[in-house]
Amino acid sequence: MKTEPGLQSVTVSQRWGGGAQAGNPRSQAEISALRDPSGQSLRSCGVWSWAAPSHTSPYLLLQLLLILHVAVSPHDGRAGCDPRPWLPAVIDLLLVSEARQMASITHKIRMELLTVNDVFLLSTFRLPPKQGGTLFGLYSKKDNTRWLEVSVVGKINKVLVRYLREDNKLHSVNLQHAHVADGQSHTVIVRLSGLRGDMLSVELYVDCKQVDSSVGLPELSEIPLAEVESIEVRTGQKAYQRMQGFVESMKLILGGSMSRVGALSECPFQGDESIHSAGEQTKALVTQLTLFNRILTDLREDIRDQVKEMSLIRNTIMECQVCGFHEHRSRCNPNPCFSGVDCMETYEYPGYRCGPCPPGLEGNGTHCADIDECAHANPCFPGSKCINTAPGFRCEPCPRGYRGNTVSGVGADYAKASKQVCTDIDECNDGNNGGCDPNSICTNTLGSYKCGPCKSGFVGNQTSGCIPQRSCSTPTSNPCDINGFCVFERNGEISCACNVGWAGNGNVCGQDTDLDGYPDEPLPCIDNNKHCKQDNCRLTPNSGQEDADNDGIGDQCDDDADGDGIKNVEDNCRLFPNKDQQNSDTDSFGDACDNCPNVPNNDQRDTDSNGEGDACDNDIDGDGIPNMLDNCPKVPNPLQTDRDEDSVGDACDSCPEMSNPTQVWPGAASTRGDRARGGRAVLGLDGAGCAWGSQAGIRACASARRPDPGRSSRAPAAPAGKAPARSRLRWPRARRCTSQGAGV
Repeated sequence: MKTEPGLQSVTVSQRWGGGAQAGNPRSQAEISALRDPSGQSLRSCGVWSWAAPSHTSPYLLLQLLLILHVAVSPHDGRAGCDPRPWLPAVIDLLLVSEARQMASITHKIRMELLTVNDVFLLSTFRLPPKQGGTLFGLYSKKDNTRWLEVSVVGKINKVLVRYLREDNKLHSVNLQHAHVADGQSHTVIVRLSGLRGDMLSVELYVDCKQVDSSVGLPELSEIPLAEVESIEVRTGQKAYQRMQGFVESMKLILGGSMSRVGALSECPFQGDESIHSAGEQTKALVTQLTLFNRILTDLREDIRDQVKEMSLIRNTIMECQVCGFHEHRSRCNPNPCFSGVDCMETYEYPGYRCGPCPPGLEGNGTHCADIDECAHANPCFPGSKCINTAPGFRCEPCPRGYRGNTVSGVGADYAKASKQVCTDIDECNDGNNGGCDPNSICTNTLGSYKCGPCKSGFVGNQTSGCIPQRSCSTPTSNPCDINGFCVFERNGEISCACNVGWAGNGNVCGQDTDLDGYPDEPLPCIDNNKHCKQDNCRLTPNSGQEDADNDGIGDQCDDDADGDGIKNVEDNCRLFPNKDQQNSDTDSFGDACDNCPNVPNNDQRDTDSNGEGDACDNDIDGDGIPNMLDNCPKVPNPLQTDRDEDSVGDACDSCPEMSNPTQVWPGAASTRGDRARGGRAVLGLDGAGCAWGSQAGIRACASARRPDPGRSSRAPAAPAGKAPARSRLRWPRARRCTSQGAGV
């Protein structure tokens, strides 16, 4: 390295692992005499070595002062030269990512835990309300075993510390009062102390305050050297981001004290290191300062010489500038400051000074960042979203149900002084009763309103409306027509009905000659009740008011109901206009109204009601099975179930469990057969082929429905030579076979 004439290099080297530098014997001896307060020589400890200069640069004085500060810093009294009592190992866990780096970190953690007494986890993070998750942990990549884990349980405001005991069992420590999951940023310190003592304890600090602790815990298991490579460091940084939170910092501090850790988190904890007596410290400081004064005397002379040399160099440079060898360059061109910030040249380093950042931004003038007014001042009304812009902010309009101004501006001070104000809108005084029924009660609420019950004197609700309350208690309040009467409903309401011989809605009644419920003349009803319309057959009852040709004359009194010009008595389609009277199948119905126009069928039967008569329908019952293949052509049974396999489906089989393809009972059983069955002979058959009479132990037909009361209950005459049968009921066609005994 080149040096200026008259200057010599000075070497000051830390020796945390490097070799010593050769130097002046006198200075080496003096510096080697420096000792720390514990009595250890700084040179023998490998703290630093000194090479005495003949000319020393001024800036090296600062380095020497730094070395002296380390030398005079108080130890904790332990033997040896370990710098950890005042310089604990600090690991930034958010920077640990690569596998090679992971192995180095875990090895360092293992080595430090063998010597230190305290371990600190220092983290600053923000969690949404009631959220939580793992903050830090040491895990085995082989079987995911937890060696040490710190988690936040936001729902119950606690921090859970779990670690592996010496018996390889997992131990859990619950630290309460951890109110950190509230959407705000918090600094948390978890301290494990007593690692080298007889009693392990855990302490929890939140925002520089101790909130909980636990003592007398089982000892922490050591990490085996063979498993260092398989230990993995995990943090909750990504998991917290997924929960709309973030981890600002996370450090693992191995060794040190609460005062040292507090300095990293700006918490004023009192020191807990062991300190030597004041006399010993004073004696050591006097010795060190005496030696330091000698060095300063030499440095003063060297600095004086260097000042003279620097003055000579400065004068030479100024002469060169006068001669034109150097052109002055402005420090403000190009502008090194933030865009829009003024730059001013100065004689001090770096030769310029930047003005303040523009409104809405903060910084040193060289670098400016946007101020989030929404987070600092919260200027918007609750419910109105605050939108941060660069620079400035703006508030969205007031929420629904409120009215007010829209605020926008720049700067945190303006945001604090210009809060958005929104006032409640009284919807009930908008002239429309808030949209509620005009005869109901409207109640205004903050940001909204409620529609209540009907006002006094009105009945109903918001759906059907509120109408004046009817009453038949007095003639003046009777809402019914003079030819009507009041009807008291079960729900307490009152309606009106017309007297016999009158028709209408009850409130208005008109004369009804044919008593079919429609008045002879139209009535002025406000509810458009159909019974207020004029009767289209005044002298002929027709309650349905059918009018096929829509000529205003009902079918019951219209000589030509379909309006085709052919009188009803001669028309083969009374309700369907067919002037040609075409009838292809020569039955009683014309083609226009015949459901089988090409097949005679006067009964017009249509079992499946598909508009096609049974006489010409290929699928009479409409079950999707053609008549030729259907085992019940007139009864729908798409599954074609036939349990007795007699080719008659169960849906229409009179005895579905006993084969009778002809649907007629096979006859009376023989006497021997009757004795074998333990019963009597069948006395008779009904028209559907089922046995009637009394018998026991043989199958008989029974109905699944009640007897048809419209049919005769008399039993048919018994066949000649047979005993008279008991009286029985006739049953519908749907029957089933059973073996329930007599009395069918």
